[in-house]
Amino acid sequence: MSPTLSGVRVVLTRPEGSSTELFDALVAAGADVTNVALIRIAPPTDGGAALERALGSLKDFEWVIVTSAHGAQAIRSTLDQLHPAPKVAAVGSATADVVGRSVDLMPSRSTAQVLADEFPRG
Repeated sequence: MSPTLSGVRVVLTRPEGSSTELFDALVAAGADVTNVALIRIAPPTDGGAALERALGSLKDFEWVIVTSAHGAQAIRSTLDQLHPAPKVAAVGSATADVVGRSVDLMPSRSTAQVLADEFPRG
């Protein structure tokens, strides 16, 4: 059986190393894959001071909306320590998995727009 993507050229725009499963699957299917990172995940330039301030006030919020696995990782330990913790909405199942606890809202499709459309009103 010949690969189904033979001759197809694909550009992955995620940071290198964050899409290895997809990269490998495309290559295995015969695609010519190039990785061009359009974003870079880096530590905060202020050493995390702004994040620490924001996390310090999470107890004052009803909801935390997490739109990426990187963001979920950054707040996970703080959420674990809050009792009661705010409700958590995650943009998709991969992000919800990183949150490390059950989420209160996940949209029917993993996009920020659908999350906003399905967010409870009132």
